Amino acid sequence: MVKVIVKRILSIIGMSFIPQMILLAQIPVSKPLIDLLEFSDLSIMKSDTTKSFFYGKLKQEADSYCLQKPIVVTDKQKTFAPDLHYYCSVGPYWWPDVTSTSFRYINKDGLINPEYYDYDAVRLERFVNRCKTLGKIFYVTEDEKYYDAFIRQLRAWFIDADTYMYPNLDYGQVIPGQNGNKGRSNAFIDIYPFNDLLDAIRLVNQVTPIDKTTLKALQKWFRQFCNYMDNGESGQSLRKLQNNISVAYDITLINIFLFIGKENKARQLANTFADNRIYIQINELGEQPAELRRTKAATYSLFNLAHFLDFCYLVRYWYPDYYQKHSERLDASFTYLINVGEHPDNYAYQQISGWDVYNSSLKTLLRKRDYLLKLKSTIK
Repeated sequence: MVKVIVKRILSIIGMSFIPQMILLAQIPVSKPLIDLLEFSDLSIMKSDTTKSFFYGKLKQEADSYCLQKPIVVTDKQKTFAPDLHYYCSVGPYWWPDVTSTSFRYINKDGLINPEYYDYDAVRLERFVNRCKTLGKIFYVTEDEKYYDAFIRQLRAWFIDADTYMYPNLDYGQVIPGQNGNKGRSNAFIDIYPFNDLLDAIRLVNQVTPIDKTTLKALQKWFRQFCNYMDNGESGQSLRKLQNNISVAYDITLINIFLFIGKENKARQLANTFADNRIYIQINELGEQPAELRRTKAATYSLFNLAHFLDFCYLVRYWYPDYYQKHSERLDASFTYLINVGEHPDNYAYQQISGWDVYNSSLKTLLRKRDYLLKLKSTIK
């Protein structure tokens, strides 16, 4: 069966991608790697759409996307970059200092400056969410109009000459007035949605393999972006950090390595993750000291634990018991955060907002963890 699938894909994308096919035999590009719980829910929906409460809403949203023009990085009114093709965002928690006569911005952690919504971070999230919706409904219905809309949106963001995004974050998370209005390494958190995007591509590819021209162009873009992440100055500096952004960076880079066929590089980085991230960022009590310094300590601790769980999903084809191997720290963090949700009035750290959704977010994460543990025995 594997040989038949490989032969089919080779006939579509060409023999020049044989190294990629070796990878796909181990890490299937035709199946999502991280959000397997959602993939399972979609499989149930696919088997009988009449039993799904969400099908109608999903289809309605996808139908509207088919009629809309693609979301593109060049469609912005404000930028610090010399060219609209540059991705440009601002630090969400940086505000004008109204007490100063000079032009400067100050940090107000946890409070989003409305200017943030004028730039590309929100646009990128909308782009990925649109691709996810189109990918889901195409997987469920196999209606080619959704495939066409999906490919059209991908090409507009990454490939088409008039609208594509340059493969860098040189103007990501700018602090106006600082560093010549250039970007910061923090911008790598902005592109964490690329993990959802890659899963959407894999989901679509499971029904209809992405056409050769588009796949080749996508992989070229991601190879260039991967080089920027892996070898660029901002990526090198970010690796030294110990917080949620560095965890997100590792996951995204590993995922892109896999997408472009660099499994050895992916494994190499994955093999350092426990020592470099888990055991440094989570202490024996389950606390995450770097996140506890934030003004929304509980939210950021939960946010980062979600990243750690994403990593366990991502590497399960190599290490199906990765969570179990490191469960002492990971479970300690879950226990700690469950206790926080049960006794918010006793919380010793800042949480200026977010309690209203904290327990529902934790419940979702627990469901995702439980599903991961059930999957363990199915890996050979």
